[in-house]
Amino acid sequence: MAELAGVMVGNYFLLECLGREGMVETYRARPTTRGGFDVELRIFRPSFPDPTGFQEHFASEVEKVWRCHHEHVQPLLEFGAGDDLLFCVTEFAQVETLEQILQEAERQECLTPLPIPLVVRYITQICTALQYVHERQIVHGNIQPSSVLVQSNEHVLLTNFSMKHIYQDDEPVVAQIEEGNTAYIAPEQILGMFSPASDIYAVGVLLYRLLAGHLPYDGESGGEIAMKHTNDPIPSLREWKPDLPESVELVVRVALAKNPAARFPNANALAEALLAAVASDIPPVVSVEPQKRIEVRARRTPFTWSRALSLLTIVLILLGLVGTLFFFSSLPLHLQDFSGLPFHGDGLGGIVGIRRGGGTTSTGPKASATATDVLIPSIGSVPSARSKPPLSGQLHR
Repeated sequence: MAELAGVMVGNYFLLECLGREGMVETYRARPTTRGGFDVELRIFRPSFPDPTGFQEHFASEVEKVWRCHHEHVQPLLEFGAGDDLLFCVTEFAQVETLEQILQEAERQECLTPLPIPLVVRYITQICTALQYVHERQIVHGNIQPSSVLVQSNEHVLLTNFSMKHIYQDDEPVVAQIEEGNTAYIAPEQILGMFSPASDIYAVGVLLYRLLAGHLPYDGESGGEIAMKHTNDPIPSLREWKPDLPESVELVVRVALAKNPAARFPNANALAEALLAAVASDIPPVVSVEPQKRIEVRARRTPFTWSRALSLLTIVLILLGLVGTLFFFSSLPLHLQDFSGLPFHGDGLGGIVGIRRGGGTTSTGPKASATATDVLIPSIGSVPSARSKPPLSGQLHR
């Protein structure tokens, strides 16, 4: 991009370029109106073509930020959303950014740049500002130390909003690895999916750096760092700071979860968990609200007469089966106890008994078989199927 120093943008004369990051150029500018003071003007220059529709949503997003009034959010003085130029204006900061404080601590080779109570104070103030903007459907999208202004009384201001809109499910996914600072980018943000959960992830990265003195992931290029955010496990914080309470590391790990649904449900929950972790060595109870709740209700069929009759029918059938089994179990075991058989009667053929010891005995109707007898009808007493039936009143022998 060509530097625009010395150019008029609206009512502002650009004095010098302060920095570039992605599609954003930051300039020190001076208004042309009488009695004006120097301001910080950020120019947004999206690529052409614009697959993310940034220019389309810029006007609505920058207006929402302009309407914010919060003690930890730096207010916008003016913005422009013309067809050719997109910009926003804030006061020129006379204080240091958190990035400048950390760089000074690194030059002094401090193992811990900031004391833990001060870290907690900074993070809770940032979370308060994020909770405010998230409730107004604003995503910051650019959380990093250079976006935090630190005033003399340890009061912080959140600035440098990305002016990106919250991702919707029906929108196309566009890779944006080179947009913003990849050291603080959430895994889903690589694909252009900006959401409040991605801001919480960036706060987790910032908290990790403030406690450990370095970033959780580094690399030679932005793409390499982005891939580590997506695939590599979360580095152990206690490996660098063994005296750090385990509860504090748990808070950091939840904020750095790869899945957005596994992170803190909102910025206030992150701040409350961090305060509880510092106040006690007992790990805090981290509650993550599910994104969708499905109510499951038991379906109860009303008791009807048709169900009652069906149940009664089944009971009667079972009783009938039990009665049948009981009847057959009570029948006599010897054939001569049955009346009406063809070989039963006085003088009508005998029964030939075969004893176990051999031999046969002929028994009459009054004779009874012993337990060791096998009783079979005599051959002559059973009518053959092929013989003619006997005449009425005659005996067939």
